[in-house]
Amino acid sequence: MRYRLNPSGNFGKQLQRLIQSINEDIAVALLQACRDPETGVHQTRKSCKEIRALLRLLRPQIGVEAFRHHQARYRHVAGVLSGSRDAMVMVNTWRALQDERQELQAEGFDRVTAMLTERAREDPLTSKGQAFFVDLALEMEAQRFLARDWQLPRRLEDLKPNFRRLYRKARDAERRALASDDIDDFHDFRKRSKDLFYSLRILIPLHDKRFKKQVQAFEGMTEVQGLANDHAVLAEYLETHRESLGLAADDEQRLTAAIQDRLQALQAQAHEWAEALLKDKPRVFVKRL
Repeated sequence: MRYRLNPSGNFGKQLQRLIQSINEDIAVALLQACRDPETGVHQTRKSCKEIRALLRLLRPQIGVEAFRHHQARYRHVAGVLSGSRDAMVMVNTWRALQDERQELQAEGFDRVTAMLTERAREDPLTSKGQAFFVDLALEMEAQRFLARDWQLPRRLEDLKPNFRRLYRKARDAERRALASDDIDDFHDFRKRSKDLFYSLRILIPLHDKRFKKQVQAFEGMTEVQGLANDHAVLAEYLETHRESLGLAADDEQRLTAAIQDRLQALQAQAHEWAEALLKDKPRVFVKRL
């Protein structure tokens, strides 16, 4: 069961127990992947993102060297699972897009469905078997006490400058993305938003329902950003394999336009969320924590 912070006690010790709890969640999710790869991989990657966000939050306390070392470890775990996740998500993203766009239901687009389905079926993680997930789970379980020797803040007040830094980075990234057509700028906005969301979420037990609703709004924004990323990944994959698909020129144009239209709509929706969530100056935002 996930450990939750509480208003009493040593705040630093509670953070240590929270990090231990997240590592245990990762290990359990990897074991779940033995029988349900899609769910287990998804939960593992989410928890890796969460602990990486907390590492960024705590970087001033744990030091650059420890930060980089542990970031690399969790990035590696998420990375070896990314191909599996992308293969599964691309199929789901394509099917949802077909449901929305009647022009993509024509017979010619069966080639897209077949290619994506085959990619998911040939996922390299499937051939590794249960031992792969078990070994990875044991590796992550061994990290559960990694924060034991860290000198973490004893009060939430001491952590507020760190939250201010994360909020400022998310706010600046959103402004860059809004003014840019470069998908990498939007990806940076998405990543900085996730850092802020996961870091704020740990504080929910310390605040009232209004704060919880605000954190849920950040979650909603990151989910929209994630959907946009799914469409960007799909677009890149199909462009890379354009010749293999062999679509007629008109079908190829319709496919590209449909994905880009949906991607741009999701990006616009994310910026609408950000207009409300990231409107305050960092010092004003932090005062409410």
